[in-house]
Formats: sequence, structure tokens, C-alpha cells
Amino acid sequence: HCPSRKAACHGIRQPPECCTNASNMDEITNTMNTDKEAATAEPQPAVRVRVVDATTRKTMNEQTEVVFVPCADSEPIKIKNKALEQLPARRYLVKATAPGYQQLNYLEGPINIYHDHLVVDQDGRPQREVVIQMERRVAAVWLSVSDCRDGKALPTASVQLLDEKENVCHVFDAPGSHDVAAVTSVTKTYALRLHLRGYVLHGPQSVTLERGKRIDLLMTARRTDVKVVCRDLRSGRRIDDVDIQLINEENEVLEGDTVDTDVEYRIVCRAEGFRQVTRIQKCTFPPKLFAGSTSPLEVRVDLEPVKSSIPLAPPRRAVWGWLALDQPSRSAPETETAQKKPKKKKTLEDWGTCTINVRAVDATYPKPIRLAGARVRVDGNVSGETDERGALQLKLRAPSSTETSVTVQVEKDSFISDATSVKIQASQAAQANIALRRTLVRVDVVHASSGKPVT
Repeated sequence: HCPSRKAACHGIRQPPECCTNASNMDEITNTMNTDKEAATAEPQPAVRVRVVDATTRKTMNEQTEVVFVPCADSEPIKIKNKALEQLPARRYLVKATAPGYQQLNYLEGPINIYHDHLVVDQDGRPQREVVIQMERRVAAVWLSVSDCRDGKALPTASVQLLDEKENVCHVFDAPGSHDVAAVTSVTKTYALRLHLRGYVLHGPQSVTLERGKRIDLLMTARRTDVKVVCRDLRSGRRIDDVDIQLINEENEVLEGDTVDTDVEYRIVCRAEGFRQVTRIQKCTFPPKLFAGSTSPLEVRVDLEPVKSSIPLAPPRRAVWGWLALDQPSRSAPETETAQKKPKKKKTLEDWGTCTINVRAVDATYPKPIRLAGARVRVDGNVSGETDERGALQLKLRAPSSTETSVTVQVEKDSFISDATSVKIQASQAAQANIALRRTLVRVDVVHASSGKPVT
């Protein structure tokens, strides 16, 4: 008990001056005691104070401070025992305080503890008892933050509780046990916000707290790691041998693959024979890009060749402006000393670029399937491979005045190759649809004598 309560109780325990050995009023029966009874009269009843939790009914005397404040009376209190009227401070205001709790009873005004709280203890002696009920006004939260991939704890994580107006109501500075005093109603739902560099909140996104209750808040977070994938802009094929760097605002190269959600980065991709054509500008990675998935965020960057197109004119075809070493030039002079008459220049045939769209499918079964990774040959020379859609776009040199034809062949391991002839002309587009079939071998086992199949 606090000193102020002990002092008050000490004053209450003093016997009244009006009670003498010759004349003593019994508190319970209101009768006169004899001299013999007065000689053995017991001391004035004491006041016992108990503080209990209104929910669990557990005693809280050790953690509660109780103060009895005397209240002056303008009118005497009329009770049967006239001797009690002479006691000082008959009416009190009861004030009880405890961390995280609020007093429930004795809030209306002063009480008369001598008249309203008379009890009999286990020895049969009268005793005054005041039971103060306390209600827990905070919500107890046990917080745990872990990585959603490997389950490792994140002890440096900080979590905020946000109300419906996105105002911060409470901050959990670290995982563990916490008391939230911001719960203004019986139950209330709060949004969660995680603060940890290199991580974003994975779940849950909100929590409902109940006043006076304990809840286990198990949160998971995911790393903000990115994976840059480089592909050929024309064929869509993936390019693996690429030097990839992420450079922040301070022109520092990012170590590892984990980015900050509030920092701008430049993605620089270098590969021999290619140049970067997308993701040239600075880019950011907001938290919403990482929502709903636990795998690294895939970022595509397109590259294009800088030396030649894919492919140029096939080597076996005559290309304007070039001459094979084993073919003599018709326009070469027969002798160095012979004088040539000036001839009128002939107009050479114009050449241009044409497009061939190749599509390969697996026709082994009734329903064709797109065939990826098939090699495409033009006039016997490998020109590329089909992408995951089974498609490949070719750029060839072709005359603009007349049509010419090329042989397009598609092959793949464990498949029977197929070829087709395609007519091409400058500034025109051609289509080559080729179906391959698997090399399946059917084996039938039969009886040697009868020739019937063995089942």
C-alpha cells in the first residue's frame, strides 16, 4: 500500500473517544456492552483494500497505487452506530492508478467505507473491505518479423500502426512484446507499414486489436531484389554474356541485387556486338512492384546488334557490290595496254531489303505446338533460332524489280527437318510456315510362329 493509504487507514483504526469502559456500543448489534465485555473489547475494525483485474479477476495490489482522499462532510451521516459518527474523515474519494489500466468503480463520488463495506473475516471479526476493479485499456502485442523465403528473423525491423487517415498511431521500434495504448474503442483495425532497408511488407497488411487482449502479430517481409534479363530486340532471344550494372544517384554501382524503393537507378548493360536500346532513362522500383510475389523482380532490357543485322545476305547468294574471288570479272580489261572505247553506263539493278517471317510448329500430334529453339537455314546457312513463340524474323537482300526465291529449312534435334521455297522481293514481306515431326520409332512384338502381336 502507498504511504497515503496507510496514513488514512491508521487514522481510521483509532477508537472513538465517546467509547468508554463503562459504556461501549457494539457496532453490529447496536447494544451496550457490559464492563466485562468492555474489558475484552476488540480494537476498531481495519480497512482492507483489494485491487483486481475486472477481466481475469487476478489481484493487482503490487502494481497498483491506491489513494484515499478525505472528503469534508457538511451534514452528518445518520447510521445506527452513533459512535462511528465521531470518526474523522468518514467519507473518502478512492483513486487507483496502474500502468495500462483504468479504474472502473468508485468514480461517482465519495464513499463511506465504515457503513457500506462491512464484512466479517475468516476469524469472525468485523473488517472493512474495499474492492477496486481495474480494466486493461491497452492491447498487448507480440511482434515477430521474418523473411518470407527462408523464415529468418529480422530483428532490426520497425513497424508502424496507421489509422484510417494514415496517421501514425503507434510505432514498434523492434520485434517483441509491446503495449498499444492507442486503442480508443473495444476493437479497432490498423494498417501496417514496415521500415527496413532492402525489404517490403509481404503480409499481413492490417491488424485488428482488441482492448485488454493479447495478440500475436506474425509479419513477413520480402527482399527488394531485381533480376535483369537481356534479350535481342529483333529475335527475342536471351543474351547471357552481358555485364549488368545498377548505378544510383551518387554514381555508385549497386553491390548485390537488392535495391532501395526510394532511389533512382540507371541500368547499364554491356555486351560485345550489342548496344542497349531500352531502359536508358533512370528508373525506380516502388513497393507495389514487389507485391504478391516472393521471387525476384524481373526487369527486361532489349539489346540490338551494332555490327550487322540478323542475318545479312546469305553467303551463297550474289550480293550487289561484292565479287567472289573465284569468279572473274566480266568488265575486267583483257590486256592492260588495250585501249577501251568509252561505253555508256548501264543502269544496275536496284537492290533492297525484304522480310521473311518464319514460324515453326511441332506437328507430330493432331494439335500443333509452337516449336522453340529450332535452327533456321537460308540456302543452307544458319540464320538464327526460333524464340519461345516458334517465330523468327529474317532480313535479306533482294532485287526490287524481279522476284527471286530462297530455300528456308528448319531443323531441330530429334525432329525430321523440313524445307520450303520462298519468293522474295525488295520491300516485300514473305511468310514461311514449316511443320516438323518427331522421329518416332514404332516397335511391334509378334509371335514368331503365328505373327500375332504380343500383348
